[in-house]
Amino acid sequence: ITKELNSQIEEKEQQFNQQRQELINKSYQNEDNIKQKIIEAEQRATAAEEQLQAKQTDPSIVQELESQI
Repeated sequence: ITKELNSQIEEKEQQFNQQRQELINKSYQNEDNIKQKIIEAEQRATAAEEQLQAKQTDPSIVQELESQI
């Protein structure tokens, strides 16, 4: 009985560790995805600022740029 219980406990520990590692991996992946989205948003904002600074103040262009931010 003790051997069987130890075997079951060991199996459960392995499952737990595997699930824990999968969650950690997903967490890192989500963090990387968020960082990439932040970089892309910053690039769009920089491009919009540069266009606005170039005195392209036509109302339709301003509206288009604002919709991109």
